[in-house]
Amino acid sequence: MASFQAIYLISSWLNLIFYTVEVALYALYMLKFRKDRPIHRWVVFAALVSDTVCTIGVSAGAYSILLLPNATSFWAGSLIIWSNGVSSGIEHAFLTYRIWHLQVFDYSSNLHTRQHYVKLRNIWPLALLIPLTLVHIGFTTASGVLVLTQRSKSREGIICTLIGGSLRAATDIMIACILVYQINKFHTAFVSTQTFLRRFTVKVMATGIIAAVLTLLIVILLAINNNMAFLPTSFVGRVHSITTLSHLSMRRSKKESILKTMKTMEDLGLRIEETTHTSQKGRPP
Repeated sequence: MASFQAIYLISSWLNLIFYTVEVALYALYMLKFRKDRPIHRWVVFAALVSDTVCTIGVSAGAYSILLLPNATSFWAGSLIIWSNGVSSGIEHAFLTYRIWHLQVFDYSSNLHTRQHYVKLRNIWPLALLIPLTLVHIGFTTASGVLVLTQRSKSREGIICTLIGGSLRAATDIMIACILVYQINKFHTAFVSTQTFLRRFTVKVMATGIIAAVLTLLIVILLAINNNMAFLPTSFVGRVHSITTLSHLSMRRSKKESILKTMKTMEDLGLRIEETTHTSQKGRPP
């Protein structure tokens, strides 16, 4: 079995790789969507701050373990646990908001007012996902506090981590399933939109399963008291944040949407003109 020092070193490398990917995606998002909704910009900024705090904790822990073997930085472990909970909570809150927002596309076009949309929206996704998100953040926060105060692998801290991780994995799977169900209810005649929905469905399932598998792996390794649990723990928060950024970045910007609409209208006009010309040409004199 690998030594704890080697595990910490590899964990710090993996965390820095995922953190670099997140920073690059954040920069691309800000360049592409400079005038995006304030709530979207605040979501990705809060996730980046949380992951920066976690990266500081992972780096400080690795420095302490590798170069200061007699010093134990419990505050670093507490930062890692807390920031992972915050990053996953931000992603779950954002995707829950998207589920609520996407429901308006299920209704007929004769509903023009916001009141009509709000009345016909289903409340059950929010009633299910919001409590789960709050509870797993609470258990994760309690685990971080116990690590900091008791300064050891306490039984209560491990139990809180196991419960919080299990609920977090369940939330990931539920959000992915609800989003796929919501997307499959859309009906459109445009091939490009159907292709986008298929790609979006695959991406939702892939990201949800990856985050859930990592979280369940942490829970299993912690349950058998294996130090390898720190490997996925060090970067699982970055996976959640990258998921949020990928969901936002896969949209078209306003400029791209306008160009796409103009091209579609131009193609439609050419087809109508060609059809009219053909029908007139075949008409008897």
